[in-house]
Amino acid sequence: MRRGSVLLALLLMFSLQGHANADVEGELNETSNGIVISSEVYGAAGGGASSGYEYSVTQLPCTFRSEDAEGDPRCQEAQCPGNPPDDAENQWRYAQVERRLAGSDDPWRIVGTSCLNFALIAPQVTPEMARAEFLQLLPVLAFGVQPAANSVVNLPVIVYTDATREFGFPPVDIVGQAVLIRTTATTYEWDFGGAHLTTDWPGRAFANDCNRVPCDGYVSYPFPGPGVFDIGLTVTWVGEFSVSGGPWQEIPGVGTTNSPAQPVTVLEANAVLTDPYD
Repeated sequence: MRRGSVLLALLLMFSLQGHANADVEGELNETSNGIVISSEVYGAAGGGASSGYEYSVTQLPCTFRSEDAEGDPRCQEAQCPGNPPDDAENQWRYAQVERRLAGSDDPWRIVGTSCLNFALIAPQVTPEMARAEFLQLLPVLAFGVQPAANSVVNLPVIVYTDATREFGFPPVDIVGQAVLIRTTATTYEWDFGGAHLTTDWPGRAFANDCNRVPCDGYVSYPFPGPGVFDIGLTVTWVGEFSVSGGPWQEIPGVGTTNSPAQPVTVLEANAVLTDPYD
């Protein structure tokens, strides 16, 4: 009787274990949401790769074991101790590692936790990716016109915009990496109602130091006839980007921004004779 009870218990235990393993395999199929890399890349990043496998690595989100509210035993310091500080080539982090046969649809199986160099395995930020963000970040410059509303035929109308040539922006996230972007204005194309003038400086506001026409250091245009004209500004920009504190790289191509046009009314002055003794 005792022997039969033991046998029944063993059969029940093996049956439950089989169901548990099936559940674990099902969970592994759903939990792999990291970066899938080859065994060569995994090995180069500091993992002990086995040929014929591909790996999925997911950076652990917690920092210290004591801070993990769920008591997850995998949690360790997020930044591995004893490795070089972060730069473009070193970003050592703890990660959960899973693997399966390369090119297969096999379920992912957890290998364990490794300290890996994410600078090698994280998706690379390409210049084209940086360019897409660069075009979204370009500042649209407001500009001033003097005289502001009305001018006179053949009297130079002075225009100017922000004297800041280089703009930097807070980090943006591109494929999980912190990317800095900066941009520099190279040319300013002014549209004076159809007449165009391109400069490589932003101009400046009138400072009562103009004694002759054209005035040095100013951007101006004398309208030859009366009318209402829209003055517009197009700025051309070049840019650079830096990934995770790495060196600055050139963003391909240029970007342009168009500032909202401002109307100016140009009047024609008429000479009027007066009697000085009247």
